[in-house]
Amino acid sequence: LSVSGRIAVVPQRLPRPGDPGLGEETWGSGIGEVGAGVLHPAYWSRRVGDLSAGNQRRVQLAVAAAAAPEILIIDEPTNYLDLDTMEALEAALAAWGGTLLVASHDRWLIDHWAGRRLVLSP
Repeated sequence: LSVSGRIAVVPQRLPRPGDPGLGEETWGSGIGEVGAGVLHPAYWSRRVGDLSAGNQRRVQLAVAAAAAPEILIIDEPTNYLDLDTMEALEAALAAWGGTLLVASHDRWLIDHWAGRRLVLSP
């Protein structure tokens, strides 16, 4: 498979040091203003590994969006998120201007998805 353009991936697992956008300095000192609109400013300068699972997921989403990719791939985007954040994520994904590939078992997200779908079954 050959793809031209920038790609950002948010894996199903929580972030790890060295993930794209989470180099040693960012991991240790926080994501700063990259978190604007996604993560409460009180958490911008906290060590990523010290954040709750939900805030770590927000960090992943913020870093992926900040990369300004043409293709965004998210595996189980609603894992670790509270209802308010899931609704905000749903709205943000519906407004996404690039190519978006989402893998999810979340019935709410699947049932309310406004974009095209490809349903895979065994």
